Amino acid sequence: MRLRYTHQFWRQCRLAAASSAAIALLTWVCYRLHFNAATVVLLYLLVVVLQSLAGGFLAAAIIAVAAAGCLDFFFLPPILSFRISDPFNVLALFVFLAIALVVTRLVSRVGVEAQRAERHSVEVEQLYEVARRLLLLTPVQVGGSSRRASGSGWALRAASRC
Repeated sequence: MRLRYTHQFWRQCRLAAASSAAIALLTWVCYRLHFNAATVVLLYLLVVVLQSLAGGFLAAAIIAVAAAGCLDFFFLPPILSFRISDPFNVLALFVFLAIALVVTRLVSRVGVEAQRAERHSVEVEQLYEVARRLLLLTPVQVGGSSRRASGSGWALRAASRC
């Protein structure tokens, strides 16, 4: 069990490193080509959503904060500074971060629910198999096993009524 968690941790670290490299590459390309902030926000959001689909919430949240920092530093005036001159850009930055974190949380929750549904499906299949085997038993098989188990005929009568 511990090995599985270690494997998942390193997998998420590799995915976060790949997403960090994607953010860095996008930042470099968009900065060199003088993309506007709206285009960069959408590209960053795409990377954050892909990270949240592939990895966990924590890694995607870190990528979202890094993307917000790159957006602020490279694309919002004054350029190459973490200071923001326009109050609407502050709002846009926080809205980007909030959307990225909400999407990340929702995707993480969907993943957890999918795992839960898979476990439930396996349990239902196992219950179906047990019920099928019980229904295929003949009364003699039911009677013999129930008399051995209980020492009385109550289980045989109950099974024959079904």
